[in-house]
Amino acid sequence: MTRMKVIAAHFPGGMSCRDAEDFIDRYLDGELSVAQKLKFKIHIATCVECHAYLRAYEASRAIAKSIMGEGDEDVGPMPDDLVQAILAAR
Repeated sequence: MTRMKVIAAHFPGGMSCRDAEDFIDRYLDGELSVAQKLKFKIHIATCVECHAYLRAYEASRAIAKSIMGEGDEDVGPMPDDLVQAILAAR
């Protein structure tokens, strides 16, 4: 961990990499409070790894949205047999 990341994580109200990872979807969906958004942006600005992860995550979401197409966001409930297969594979 770089010195700047240590300082940022321990700054009052600072955010760890794990916290930033937990915030990514809510950040991209515009669901963070002003304070949470500021903390997230400070972390992303000071953490090269999280900045790269955010950019890759944004690209992945864009690809997924382009594949689904506009208006196809609601695909309905997941079939129970698929849920059971996924849980069994874990």
